[in-house]
Amino acid sequence: MGGPNNSPIIQNPLQFNTIQELIAAVLNLIVTLGTPLLVLAFVYVGFLFVHARGNEQELSKAKQAFFWTVIGAALVLGAFVISEVIQNTISQLQ
Repeated sequence: MGGPNNSPIIQNPLQFNTIQELIAAVLNLIVTLGTPLLVLAFVYVGFLFVHARGNEQELSKAKQAFFWTVIGAALVLGAFVISEVIQNTISQLQ
């Protein structure tokens, strides 16, 4: 099982032929897994706001959780945008 001059051939264990395809697949996985988690996080933050019932300490906790959930949503959306840009660039180059 050798190539030219009897050198060993290394087989690609992944289904991706380029690093761009691998990055796009990883980013798509992040978006696929992150979206349901974000929905659950927003529901949890909603429960935190309802549970706070005007208590300043609990409202502060709920606001902080909301802030970080929005940051997470921005990261997932950013991963989606980067994935789309990479896929469109690859398709235009081919």
